[in-house]
Amino acid sequence: MDKTVLVERYATTPEQKILYSHLLDLMLRSEQRNVVTSSSFLSENEAAGAEGLLRAAGCRQYFVFGGYPEAERKCAVFLTDYCDAEAVTAMPSLGELTYLEAQVNKFDETQASFSHRDVLGSLMGLGIEREVIGDIITDGGRAVMVVKTSIAPFLQENLTKIGRYRVEITRHDGYTITPKSDFTEGYDTVSSLRLDAVTASIFKLSRGSAADAIGGGLVAVNGVSVSKTDLAVKEGDKISLRGRGKAVLDAVEGLSKKGRIRFRFRKYQ
Repeated sequence: MDKTVLVERYATTPEQKILYSHLLDLMLRSEQRNVVTSSSFLSENEAAGAEGLLRAAGCRQYFVFGGYPEAERKCAVFLTDYCDAEAVTAMPSLGELTYLEAQVNKFDETQASFSHRDVLGSLMGLGIEREVIGDIITDGGRAVMVVKTSIAPFLQENLTKIGRYRVEITRHDGYTITPKSDFTEGYDTVSSLRLDAVTASIFKLSRGSAADAIGGGLVAVNGVSVSKTDLAVKEGDKISLRGRGKAVLDAVEGLSKKGRIRFRFRKYQ
């Protein structure tokens, strides 16, 4: 299908048109030159939309990858006959991904505790575009950032502080990331498994506020923004509310004595 036709069919905003055109250009360059190329980092919603576009374009040699299996922000990596997804997973630098580790000095180790916001704020303060930064994993006075290889030298030279603490940056072409299990478990009952009911329950909102959030495009299910308040959710679905975190619907456990549906969930901060 023609590139222009695909973009017009799948893009609903000017930003999506730019992104989808770029993705199709990367796909064609990879096919024509037989080289591995990768996009900027995509949000879960962007990645889901990109996969729909690429399937429609007949692209089979690609996968989305963010440096480790549980990554939220991922790049579309276009593959070749000589470099498959397994090779990029084993050596992410093949997909233009690099890991930077920021560490405070030993005198500040007991005091420093970086948050995701601390690290992202320091990066944005350097004028860095969000699209070249993937996931950020923090642990006390240490932070690991998955970044596009092209920006790594700049960050190594210029990212000298996070918050009020000075840091040293170490570059790794490969790194094993173990995400922290930073979640709380919850249990509740709802009248139905409609998205507005479950969202209200998990995020402690009124049903009306949950419906407004869904209608305003603030809620995503499995990375895809949805606007239908009556969408039925199921076990395993990931529900995110912008600014309030995300949750996974772990199990639906039948009916309570009052005929309400019991369910368990994990809510991430």
